[in-house]
Amino acid sequence: MADREKSPAYAALSPGARRVLAAIEQAIGGGSCAAVSYTGFHRDHGIWRKSVSPAIKALDNLGLIDVAPGLRLANVYRLSDRWRGIDADAARRLALPTVSRASPIDLL
Repeated sequence: MADREKSPAYAALSPGARRVLAAIEQAIGGGSCAAVSYTGFHRDHGIWRKSVSPAIKALDNLGLIDVAPGLRLANVYRLSDRWRGIDADAARRLALPTVSRASPIDLL
């Protein structure tokens, strides 16, 4: 854990993404994975639903977590070691919000 907190991937996280990571770590506890819904992030950790999705994307892009679909609107989260292969430049690039679709004008 201390290595992860000193990594370029962790340094590139927003404060909101760090809160979501802490909530996932708490939910996992001593286990290997945990299912957490967006409602659970808000109810149990005070994190608003709108901020969960971008944080999850950043955490996954930076290799800090793995996400799998779960049952009843709760994804299953596992801590990952993929962050070890990410340098500072890649971390800055991967932490940026992603655009889901190109506009028709961009395609011309």
